[in-house]
Amino acid sequence: MSATELLYYLDPSTTGTATALSLGNDTGRDYVVLDQTLFHPAGGGQKSDLGSIGGVPVVRAEKRQEEVYHFLGGEPRFAVSNIVPIAVDDTTRVLNSRYHTAGHVLGSVFEQVLQCAVVSGQHWPGESFMRFEREHLPTAEELQRCREMMDVVIQEDRPVTARMDGAMRLVTVDGFAPVPCGGTHVSSTGSIGAVDIGNPRAKQRRLQFSYRLVQADTMPLLPIPSAR
Repeated sequence: MSATELLYYLDPSTTGTATALSLGNDTGRDYVVLDQTLFHPAGGGQKSDLGSIGGVPVVRAEKRQEEVYHFLGGEPRFAVSNIVPIAVDDTTRVLNSRYHTAGHVLGSVFEQVLQCAVVSGQHWPGESFMRFEREHLPTAEELQRCREMMDVVIQEDRPVTARMDGAMRLVTVDGFAPVPCGGTHVSSTGSIGAVDIGNPRAKQRRLQFSYRLVQADTMPLLPIPSAR
C-alpha cells in the first residue's frame, strides 16, 4: 500500500495534477487513490472537499490508513498510472475553511476566558459546535467577555499559519498556542467574518457551544500560508 501525500497540509492550491495509483469499487461507488491530493478527506470535524479528478466529479474523499480514497460520481475516464488533473471546488473549500478557523478561534478564546480545555469540535453549516471540559454554565459576564474577545480577534485580522512538527501538523492563530489539526483554514481571522455563538449547553461534565457564520456565502477565501 502506497501512502497518499496530503498536499493540502501546506499547499492552499485547489488545482493541480496527480498520478492514479489504483482504481476500485466500494459498495457500488467507483474510487481512485492518488499519489498526492489537494482534497481534504472527511474527518477531524470537517466535511470532505468536493471537486473533480480527470473531469469526473468527486463526491467524497475518505482517508483509510495511509491512503485517501476519492469516491467518484461517475465512471473514471482514466487508468492506473495516468497523470490526471485534480480540482477542488472553491466554494466548498472556502466555507469549510472559514468554519474550521472559526472553531479554532472560539476554542482558544473560551479556553482562555473560561479556563477549560477543548474536548472536541465540529465545523460545518447547521451543525457546528465546540465542546469543553467543564461541568457548569458560564455566567452572563463570562459569556459576554468570550463574545467580545472573539469579535476582537476577528476584527484584528490575525494571521493563521500551518507548519509540520515531525509527522504532526500544527495550526496557529496568532496570539494563541498551536493546535494539532489536519483541516483546512483561511489565512487570517478577518476572512472568517462575523460569528454568531449560540447559548451553551452543559451535560455530563461537558459544556457545548454551537456557532454559525453570519455571512456564510459572501466572504472571499485567502489561502493559509505555510510556516515551514
